Parts: sequence; structure tokens; C-alpha cells
Amino acid sequence: MRDSAHCFRKEFKEFAHTFLRHIFLWQDKKILIYWRQQDLDNFASFFLKEVENATDFLDQLKSYHFINGKNLINYSKQFNKIDFFQKSNKELLDYLKKFEKYYSELALYTYIPVIGGFALEDVISPYLKKRLSKINKQEKYGEYLSILTYFPCKSWARLEEESLWEIAKIIKKGKTINDPVIKNFLRKHVDRFGWQALGYQFLGPVLKSKDFIARLKIILKEGLPDLITSAEMKEKIKQIEKELKIDKKFQRLFRATGVIMYLKEYRDGIYTRSHQYLNLLIKEIMKRFSIPFDVGYYMKLSEFKDLVQGVCLDYNKIKARKKFFLWKCDDKEYYFVNEKAKKVFEKEVGILAAKDKNILELKGTIASPGKVSGIVKIIKNESDINKIKINDVLVAYMTKPSYLPAMRKAIAFVTNEGGITCHAAIVSREMKKPCIIGTKIATKVLRDGDEVEVDANKGVIKIIK
Repeated sequence: MRDSAHCFRKEFKEFAHTFLRHIFLWQDKKILIYWRQQDLDNFASFFLKEVENATDFLDQLKSYHFINGKNLINYSKQFNKIDFFQKSNKELLDYLKKFEKYYSELALYTYIPVIGGFALEDVISPYLKKRLSKINKQEKYGEYLSILTYFPCKSWARLEEESLWEIAKIIKKGKTINDPVIKNFLRKHVDRFGWQALGYQFLGPVLKSKDFIARLKIILKEGLPDLITSAEMKEKIKQIEKELKIDKKFQRLFRATGVIMYLKEYRDGIYTRSHQYLNLLIKEIMKRFSIPFDVGYYMKLSEFKDLVQGVCLDYNKIKARKKFFLWKCDDKEYYFVNEKAKKVFEKEVGILAAKDKNILELKGTIASPGKVSGIVKIIKNESDINKIKINDVLVAYMTKPSYLPAMRKAIAFVTNEGGITCHAAIVSREMKKPCIIGTKIATKVLRDGDEVEVDANKGVIKIIK
């Protein structure tokens, strides 16, 4: 494996610059990115050829993510030990610039798993449905897709659970939760996984030891569910490939999808963990310049750099981003808020959907099979995750790593957006929970307190009452 961006063909760098042209929407603490359809189509065609023909492409992609992800965490982790109060504005600027450098190096090619995932889905999903229809096993779509796209690396959610389990095993040998040894292990656990309540923004809540203790008690009582071994999964994959007569080309595409799914989840965790450390630097800047939280929360990293260099910012304009903020990037950058932003969005992307209260059944894409019933809880952003109780149905526009505490409690997941390589799909398969994605309107139709049946064997959500 080669260890730098140079391992990629120059075309990928050209595509990276192409995807700098985008529309970035921030609404209700929810971040969405839209690209031009022609750019997406051009990349999809190139990406699929690369996956089919370049034998070392996926290894290079993994290597790039792992090396640059490690570099970003190793640099930002040192913020834990720095007293930023004692640093000059120039020193704070240097820290910001270096953080941005490592962050950008990882970001340069992380568009590949995001957009590549949709390209793969458009090919493998209809192929799998067609193969299943030939043997009258259409109901096996979710189960077979989960197996065929298996990748033998643990998700952040599983790694966090296993870390807690190691602490639980020490407690079982006679230690108490208040023992200094256990407290030290919990501090280390927080350092590794405290970011799981933090969103994609640079500011927000970081989990503390007390937040993990309740789950630690559950793990002490119930243990962890066993994961199927890699050898067992490989055998299942062989059986399905033989049963469906999947050719070599599509065997490769299914495996590529598994890699892409893992890298998307890995990337999200790395970014969010780096935000956990960056929090410390940003909070010092906010304190030094008397910036209220509701202003700092909506600032871009470049604006924090401007601030420590003496540039005056219009806090009222930044605060106005709270409701509806649109950032259009082309040859130049343009910023719009509220009504002006909505008009630009409607022109560039499409009409904003109206709420429909008369629909009693929704359909979407099966991400993880199963059939359950439960009470709906709508999660708009991180501030809503405490609404989720055991066996509720989590409904969101999309899920992200900061939703993991709620996802562990929920009995099923339903999302407006996302494909078979999205965060909700990845986590639901590992947690073995029913999940339906891509409904488009779930958060607009469903309401907190609705009782629904989630049939992820058919991709249907029914409102019971």
C-alpha cells in the first residue's frame, strides 16, 4: 500500500476540485450537501470502471483514509494537554491552521466513499432484486444485501461497546464503579468515544464518564451480543453467490460496497472525534473574544481564524444562519440566510416539500430486515436524542455518529434520505435492527407519539394510530 494522496490517479484530484462546486444547506442543525447531477454522473461512471478494473484501488483508498485519519487524530489529540489560555492569538492561529491542514488532507478524497456509495447502489440493488426474483426470494433482499456487503472491520459503535465490556470484566473481578482504577479506564473511554454525542459542528456536548455508567450497568447485566465470525460470513457469502449465480464482476462490486460502507463510517468517526479536541481550542477563542454560544455554533473555521487575526465579524449575520443557511460554492463563495436562502435553494435544488398529514403508509429502501412496532420519536438534531426511550422507533432526516446513544435504545430506524451505504444502514445491520431509509417524507408525515409498524422485510412503514 502506498501512503499518500499520490497513490491515486490524477483524475481523482480533478474530481475532488469538481466537487468543491456544491450547495451546502444548514437547517435546524441539520447539514445537507447537494452536487450537480452531471458531476455525479461523470464521477459514477469513472468510479465504477476503477472499482472493476483497478485491482489495488480499494487498498489504496483504505490506506489513504487510515493514514490521514490517524494523522488528524494524533495532531488534534494533543489539544487535551495544551493550556490555550496561556497562548497568544498568533499561537492559536497556528493551531487552527495546522488542524485545518490535517483536516483538509483527509477531506481531499473522502468524497469518494460518499458519492461512490450511491454509484454502487444504483448498480447492485437492481441486480440483486433481479437475481432474487428469478428464484422467488424477493423477501430475502435485506438479509442477502447485508451478507454480500459484509466487511470484516468493527464499527465505532461496536468498538465502543467492547471497550465498555473490558471495563465491565474488571468490575466483575471485584472492583466497583467508584474505584480509582475503573475511573481511570472510564476517562480513557471518554477520550476515545466522548465525541459520540457531538455533531459535525465544531461545538457541542461531549459525553462524560457518568454518561457511560448507565450503559456499563446494562452491559454488566446482559453482556454483549455475539458477532458472527469473519469465517462464518465468508461461508455465507459463498453460499449466496452460488445460489444466485453472481458473476465475478458483481462479486467485486458487492465487496467494494462493503469497503465503502466501512470507510464512510470510519471517516465520520474521525472527523467527529477531531471536533471533540478542537472544542477545547474553539471554546478558548470564544471566551477570549466574548462570543456567545449561539454565534460560535454557526461560525466556520475560517471565521475563527479571521477573529484571532483581528478581523471584525458581524455577529448578527452569523446568528441569522440559525434558521436557514445556504452556502453556494462555485468559482466564488456565496452566503444566503432565511428567505433569500430558501429562494436560492428552490431555484438551484428544487421546491421545499410541504408537510402532508394525510398519508398513512410510507415506503422506502430496505437497509436491514425485520418487522417491529413502536412509538415514533422524531430526531431533528443532537438536542433531541434524549427523547428516545427503549423500543421507540427513531425517525430522522438522516442519522450520524452523534445519534448512536439514541440508536442503541431504539427498536428500529426510519430516515428520509440515505442509500444502502449510509450511516443508518451500516449501524442497523451491525445492531441487527430493522431499518428503512430513503422514505423522503418520514419526518414530515410522522409525529412524536405515533404508533407505527416498521416492516423492513417489505420496506413499508404503517401508521397504526
